[in-house]
Formats: sequence, structure tokens, C-alpha cells
Amino acid sequence: MSEECFRRPFTCKYCTYSATYGEVTLHYVECVKYPVRCPNRCREECDIPRGEVSRHLTECPLQVVSCPFKEQGCEEECTRNKLSQHLDDKVQEHLSLVTSQFGAVSSQLGAVTSQLGVVVKKMESLEQENAELKERVTRSECQLRESISEVLKKMESLEQENAELKERVTRSECQLRESISEVLKKKTEVPNH
Repeated sequence: MSEECFRRPFTCKYCTYSATYGEVTLHYVECVKYPVRCPNRCREECDIPRGEVSRHLTECPLQVVSCPFKEQGCEEECTRNKLSQHLDDKVQEHLSLVTSQFGAVSSQLGAVTSQLGVVVKKMESLEQENAELKERVTRSECQLRESISEVLKKMESLEQENAELKERVTRSECQLRESISEVLKKKTEVPNH
């Protein structure tokens, strides 16, 4: 009876998963180590672990693959084991496709080279203009420094002149006060008639 019970403890034969017999039976549907047959049926046995099927298909002789000259325009697809025969049979066609693509690439390269020439000339023109602008900026900065220097000298001269004028004004005011004081003194000394 314990051999027939779906709730009896059970371990997957292919991995370490343990649960009840019923759960492990359901687990086999997704177990990555469970042996399956190649989808292309390259072997009679079911001996590929489910998790390795993708890797197997990268080398399976019955896997359908595109021709390595697909990017050049060959649309042929065949099984991997027939690919070398296809390549042998279609050497001329593949050479023609490559030659045609090379011609197109050469034309594009010519156009790009022409555009590059225009860009290089523009860049050279901009570099020349840049050098001229730098020279103008340098001259302008030099003139500005000279102008600032002249303004500072003039300011210094004006400040000195201003100081001298203040000193003269102060002396003049002092003399004026002294003169007024003398006049007032004399006036008070003279008797009134």
C-alpha cells in the first residue's frame, strides 16, 4: 500500500528534490535534470538533461541554421550537418554576394571619405578662425591692460593734485581767518569818532 500512496515521501531520480510522490511526479515536468529527447530527434534515446537542451541545440547536427553568408544576402537555411555541403555548392554565389557587398561598402566609403574631406576643410577653417580670434583677444587684453594702467596713473595723478589742492585750500582758509582776525583786531583798536 505504501508503494501506491501519492503522499509517500519520494525523491526525484535526477536531482535532489524531495517531496511526496505526487509532487515529485509533477516536478518531472520542469526538472532541469530530467532526460528528454532532442527536439530535432538527432538521437533515439532520451538522454539530454532538460536544462542542457539549449546548449545541445548549438551543436546538434539536425538543428536548422542560417548560412554564414546571410548578412551578405544568402537566405539559405539547412541542418547543421548539411551546412558544409551548402558552402561547397554555393561558393560562386557567396563570392558574388561578398563582391557585391564590397562594391556597396566601397561606394559608401567613397561618400564618407568625401564628407570627411569637407569636414576636415571646415575644421581647418575653424582652427584658423580660432587662432585669429585668440590673437584678437590677446591684443584686446593687452590694450585693456594698457588702458587700465593709464587710467590708474591718471587717477593717482588726480588724487595727488587733489591732495595738493586740499592743502592749498586749507592754507588759504587759514590765511583768510588770520586776515579776518587781524582786521577785526584793528577795528577794535581804532577809537570811534
